[in-house]
Amino acid sequence: MVSEAKLGCCRWCGSKFHRGWQCRENPKNQQKIQTSMNKPKSSPVSCKRSTRRSKRETKPTRANLIKKYDTLFSKYLRLKAQTNNTLFCYVCGRRLTYDTAVVMHFISRRFISVRFDEDNVHIGCRKCNTPDIDQPKVLARYAELLGEETVKRLNNQKQQRISTIELEANYDSLRQAYNLLLKESGSK
Repeated sequence: MVSEAKLGCCRWCGSKFHRGWQCRENPKNQQKIQTSMNKPKSSPVSCKRSTRRSKRETKPTRANLIKKYDTLFSKYLRLKAQTNNTLFCYVCGRRLTYDTAVVMHFISRRFISVRFDEDNVHIGCRKCNTPDIDQPKVLARYAELLGEETVKRLNNQKQQRISTIELEANYDSLRQAYNLLLKESGSK
């Protein structure tokens, strides 16, 4: 008898399209086929809900939430500080437009607990917000304008941790305040 490898066909049924270990007529495969046929079949549509969430159902990650909060907070502060479509730098008093104004943080943005505190954040010009040779003078002027008590409170508060749930609740309350401000100003 010629071996299966030389002919390139199944030794059980003679087919050229599969090998012997794949054949249904192989006694080893007969056993597997019988056991699979005896198993109760499950319905194609399962009643259980999938544990996997769709993209719409997933909760936002902390980074995405902070990014959304940053843009909303920036818009909110600019609209709140705006008078007659004009803004003024908190430190030097320079006249700014909505597009040229930046949001300045007295304490760094990396401290999430004070990142969105309205006492820590003010509208300013790019020159006062950019670190350069005059930065210590700008920070001293900023601290003078904020007041000693506010600076102490912010320094104590910056070490506190804020959970994602609290951050999300703060974001929702800010979104509602922002919507009220938009309704009052009559613009969107």
